[in-house]
Amino acid sequence: MSTCHPETDDVSSIFVYGTLKSGYGLSHVWPNRPKSIVLGRIAANLLNLGPYPGAIEGTGFVLGELWRFDLEEMAAVLKSLDEAEEFYPCKPAAFSLYVRKTVQVITQVGELKAFAYFLAHPDRFAKAPEVQSRESFLGENCQTWKGL
Repeated sequence: MSTCHPETDDVSSIFVYGTLKSGYGLSHVWPNRPKSIVLGRIAANLLNLGPYPGAIEGTGFVLGELWRFDLEEMAAVLKSLDEAEEFYPCKPAAFSLYVRKTVQVITQVGELKAFAYFLAHPDRFAKAPEVQSRESFLGENCQTWKGL
């Protein structure tokens, strides 16, 4: 695999919290059906950017969906989602809207490692408000994006 789409490091899940969730605006870009979709949370904060949210490093929790795939499907999944999320690993970082990171996702059945997209340049969105909608999940008050 090229350096533009790095190895999946045995990660076969994607955590999504915005327009990639089931039934939302970009849910059609998934190239494969997942083995499962479950609720989960990650440690982060969520900014409201109008038509979509953006995760940033933070002390809060973000509620979203964990999409699980077979490992051999991940290269195609990541290529499609990188394009949809405007993550361009072959270009200078300034060109990307998001970056793909590995995160720990807490679900009702335990913790799993997954990829998630975070804002590449959170300083560019310093005036963006945090998502105000909240939902309790496994004892924590989590930010959750409900769409427009």
